[in-house]
Amino acid sequence: MYPSAGSAYTYVARKFTRPGYLTGWAMVMDYILNPLICTIICSKLTQNILPEIPYWALAIFYAVFFSTDDLGGVKTSARSMRFWPPE
Repeated sequence: MYPSAGSAYTYVARKFTRPGYLTGWAMVMDYILNPLICTIICSKLTQNILPEIPYWALAIFYAVFFSTDDLGGVKTSARSMRFWPPE
């Protein structure tokens, strides 16, 4: 329906103006705040199990782990999109 492909923001912004703005902020929260919150929570919970490991070391470990996991997902998605749409 819309000539430019993209994310939820593209579709919502074309149809509605103000909800598009809110959708953009929701995406920022999803891509930035969610990994930060997960890193903090996982570090604190792991520290309950392994109190001898400092919090900063756990935070770095989880930040690197989540980043590499996300990048792996992006690469997998890019590889699978080569075969889309089916012919």
